[in-house]
Amino acid sequence: MLTKTIRWTGKSSRRLLRPLRALEARKFNTYEYSPAEQESILKVARATLENKSAVEIQLEEAIMRQEDELAESGILLALTQGVGIVSGLRNASLNSTVDIFDEDHQRVGQGIVLHLHKKRATIAVFGDASPLALGMHVELTDNNLKIPVGKALLGRAINSIGQAVDGKGSLAEADLYPCMRGSIPTMMERGLLKESWETGISVIDCLHPLAFGQRFAVLGPRGSGKTKLAIDMIAQQVKKYKENVDEMPLFAYVAVGKSPQRVNQILQLLRDLGALEYTTVIAADDRQPLIMQYLAPFAGCTIAESWIKQGAKKAVVVYDDLAAHTMVVESLVHAIKLPKAARTSFSGHANLMERCTQFSAKRGGASLSSIVLADTPGKEDVPSAFQESLVSMVDDHVQLDSSLNLRRVYPPVDCLSPGTSVRGPPFQKATLWKCMQHIRATIIDGHVVHENVSLAKGFGLETEPEDQDILDSRELVQQFFNQRPFQLVSDLAITVGAFIIANQYILRLSNPVPVWDVINHVMETMQKEELPLYEALQNHPGHEMWPDALELKLHDFVSTTIHANFSKRK
Repeated sequence: MLTKTIRWTGKSSRRLLRPLRALEARKFNTYEYSPAEQESILKVARATLENKSAVEIQLEEAIMRQEDELAESGILLALTQGVGIVSGLRNASLNSTVDIFDEDHQRVGQGIVLHLHKKRATIAVFGDASPLALGMHVELTDNNLKIPVGKALLGRAINSIGQAVDGKGSLAEADLYPCMRGSIPTMMERGLLKESWETGISVIDCLHPLAFGQRFAVLGPRGSGKTKLAIDMIAQQVKKYKENVDEMPLFAYVAVGKSPQRVNQILQLLRDLGALEYTTVIAADDRQPLIMQYLAPFAGCTIAESWIKQGAKKAVVVYDDLAAHTMVVESLVHAIKLPKAARTSFSGHANLMERCTQFSAKRGGASLSSIVLADTPGKEDVPSAFQESLVSMVDDHVQLDSSLNLRRVYPPVDCLSPGTSVRGPPFQKATLWKCMQHIRATIIDGHVVHENVSLAKGFGLETEPEDQDILDSRELVQQFFNQRPFQLVSDLAITVGAFIIANQYILRLSNPVPVWDVINHVMETMQKEELPLYEALQNHPGHEMWPDALELKLHDFVSTTIHANFSKRK
């Protein structure tokens, strides 16, 4: 063979020899050349190879040679801020889990594979990375990160990998489910939205009505009351379904990037409201590694999906908040040295939102909903790119106003600005939808009149009586949408209150009276003196309008009750 007579020395000999072997196999075995002709051909080939760029040579070598097999285990080559580079790991895939061992083969750390290179893998370490050192042995343990799930986790607080963090001891035995990037329901697995999600927050139920299976975002600057509103929505559901536990929604509350003190406050508030026994808190505070904060939303969604598979009819995931999660994603993308464009796909927010749906009857008819909280610029500021992206992924949203929160207005939502959505069944009851058409007209007219009156006052002009009536109606609408936090408001009370506002019963009183004083008095009097009317309203199908006879009877009762108890007050 020719390779036995040709000898080159130096670092380039091994690199050049392989292409020449291929040249020998293709040419010299096919044609008969003299030794002098062979030497001349090899000299030309060698000169050609030496003039090639390093990239061209590497590409030829990759094509010509058969790659050596990677080792099943690996060695930790680099470690920075909990993100390391490992050689080997032949059978690794994205989201595989690994164990890290010291020289005595004692496990000193665990991690997850986040990115794969040609012969290396990028991993992120769970927990403290200080015991780790370069050169440690790394072994693959599972092809996917799995966490404990199921109803056994209700009433507990866990971290992103399913370890208890509430001081109540270890968790009971539970099934293990893959945590990352669950499958999105297909079109045939999805059903029509059929059950209204009455949150107990009047401004949401009236102006932004929801159905189970939808995605709802609560946006606002820091300190505007987003967490308080989300917990209030949970408490309202627990109080509403207390007598019908089989229909009780189960909640997975994901707390990302908050201080440990804030997480403890959330736990204590849920416990005081009696909602913790129907809630699992996935806590990833700002002191935990980036990877633990990154995994928290995926863990929460996986746990909620497991409840549906175990027979729950409704599950709700609260993400508090995705703005902090986006910052974690950016830090990880920078640490892994991925392109900035990879941030959107790496965050997985679209995957989380698409997993929420109302399932079809063949899938059991259950629903998975989500409440998304996010720190965003104020209402007067320019929306951020993250805010616009998040709004495009949810079905509806409200923007909280920090100035209203400072004035102790709850919920701090500017309900007097036009453009709010008004939907009919199944999102809200048909009668409430009818009343909200009148209230929405009052909001629009009041907004225009308020701007005109404010401009006229600047010129020293007085307000016309008809304009003042519209402004008074506008003020009553504002009062109607304000409520005390964590106080149960029945669906019927909201509907009757909207009926009272739409027909302007309070506006006819000579002395101003708080709206909810009137509504509460009407509801209490109806239960005591007109129980058949109360039961008829309570049991009337939500998708149907009130009959004319029923509406006329309610009109007479409300007029008489308000006139008898409030018209003579000074």
